[in-house]
Amino acid sequence: MLIPKLIVLATDLSEASLPAAELAGQWAAQFGAKLVLAHVFDPTPMVPPIALPSAQTMEARIEAEMIASIQSALDKLRKEKLAQVKEVEVAMLKHPNPAFAICEESEKRGADLLVIGTHGRTGIAHFLIGSVAERIVRKSPCPVLTVPPPRSAE
Repeated sequence: MLIPKLIVLATDLSEASLPAAELAGQWAAQFGAKLVLAHVFDPTPMVPPIALPSAQTMEARIEAEMIASIQSALDKLRKEKLAQVKEVEVAMLKHPNPAFAICEESEKRGADLLVIGTHGRTGIAHFLIGSVAERIVRKSPCPVLTVPPPRSAE
């Protein structure tokens, strides 16, 4: 049986990622594992920098605001869902490809387990938006636990 010493929890900070956070926290607490709370962001503006006045200043300000907002959300997630875990480290990863960044971070840290939530998209939404979790499962250097979103009441 795999007893993880280092668990990477990849989160996009959505509602769909909360069950994965709860489960990763339970496993980390149960096994006394260190947990790395990882979030990937891409501050690249959607418009070409040439079209913006003082683009570099604006880009730096946008990135600083994004980082502060993400840090606040990660701190909230840590307090609300991971309070029982003794050792939690936050990793904010700046990269345009979330799946690649998460796999690279997991390999660099020597993770024993990677936990990620899924949105459960199917059909055209899955085709158009894609699945970060699916790409992580294919490329991960360690076992991956995917956690589906809660089922809605039918």
